[in-house]
Amino acid sequence: MPSEFGGRERNHLGQEIAYRKLFSGVITLKMVLLEQLHPSTVLMLQEGREVSLVIFARGYELAVAYFAILAIGGIVVPTSR
Repeated sequence: MPSEFGGRERNHLGQEIAYRKLFSGVITLKMVLLEQLHPSTVLMLQEGREVSLVIFARGYELAVAYFAILAIGGIVVPTSR
């Protein structure tokens, strides 16, 4: 059983991913998104207005993007190809 903060899981490729690595990736991507998005887009997110972002990712990268988008106030609607 994985520990609360130091546990590990395997991704779809069988690679081990530590929870700390996931958390670090989410925080990093959150900061990058807030720096790269236009200030008016960030304001819209803060006001709870609708903003659409398209993310093309799979596996670990999708998990990081999912949580980073939630962290900036967005919602995630996963779709399949």
